[in-house]
Amino acid sequence: MGNKVRQNYRGQGINRGRTPVSTSNSNTGKAQLSPQNPKVYYTNVDNSIMSKHDLLLALITIHNYDIISLTEIKPKFGCVPDIQTMRVAGYDLFTNDLTTPHTRGTSIYVKSSYQAKQILPDVTEPYADCVWITMKGLNNHNMLLGVIYRSGTPTLANVYDDSLHETITWAASSNYTHKLIMGDFNHPVITWDPSPALPGNISPCSSHARFLECIRDSYLHQHVFQPTRYRNGHTPTQDDLLFTNEVEMIDQLTVLDPLGASDHIGIMFTVMFGTCLPLPIKTVYNYNKGDYTAMRNLLNNINWEMALHGLSVQDMTDYINQTIIAAIDKTVPIKKVNPLANHRKPLWMNESTLKTVRKKNQAWIRYLNTKDGQDYQR
Repeated sequence: MGNKVRQNYRGQGINRGRTPVSTSNSNTGKAQLSPQNPKVYYTNVDNSIMSKHDLLLALITIHNYDIISLTEIKPKFGCVPDIQTMRVAGYDLFTNDLTTPHTRGTSIYVKSSYQAKQILPDVTEPYADCVWITMKGLNNHNMLLGVIYRSGTPTLANVYDDSLHETITWAASSNYTHKLIMGDFNHPVITWDPSPALPGNISPCSSHARFLECIRDSYLHQHVFQPTRYRNGHTPTQDDLLFTNEVEMIDQLTVLDPLGASDHIGIMFTVMFGTCLPLPIKTVYNYNKGDYTAMRNLLNNINWEMALHGLSVQDMTDYINQTIIAAIDKTVPIKKVNPLANHRKPLWMNESTLKTVRKKNQAWIRYLNTKDGQDYQR
């Protein structure tokens, strides 16, 4: 079965000019990184990523993740997140088509040095609310990584279950040596420890049974064995799952507190997929040497009232972004940097902020140990 490959999704069809972050292998003959296994973070954002982007940056500063996988990144009702605003320096961003109806959005951030590529499932009806990437490793190994969101509304989820199962089957039967699938599947009635099972009152024709049959037929291993969703006043449920094609592919799995006010925990782990990457070169805008007088002149010469007349809010946003980036291209030079050098923290990321983030995680661990409602409220 062939594979369709595309580059990372850059937004709603905007020609953004010169991409401000890129990598190349022009100096691959120089020193290489030591072999390492990527550190991965997954969570369900539970509403828009835009309101939690700063918290995500704080976690990146603390843990230095290689891969960040997110589900439910756009609100059920509201605007689609802006791709440019979602970006994180030093990472490539991949998403599904966030404009697709009846989806909540999935995304993967990967350190640019991994040179990951987005891939489209080669199936009759690809599942819409998922994103897939590929990465190269040592000894001709390669990895397929997918992030999936399945709606928590049964009537909606059941409509797309066949395409979801077909997509999972495609991934499991692909020729990649390592396969990693994670996401919020909203099948809380399935128990996974010590082995996958359904309650006796669940019909074998139910959506839960068909999903479990798909996983079994795909010979996938599930690695999360505790509740992942906590709502005050409700019994915790296990909605988020982590599948691989090798039982020993996951190491050092740790649960973290939810991202912001999300009711889903974070999951951090190491994937046993050795990489030894050539030292890349990244190009970024050198804003210190920009010609801002020329930039102002370019933007002042635009008849904004005429240019934006008759456009929708989204089209206005796209036009403004495109125009500003085109002006940057013309007036700001680029420079080459080493993306593997120590990442500078944002100016607002002081020690007090990091201490607060760590304190929140400690409070969450205390609640998991006590199950005390007062600890949850704190």
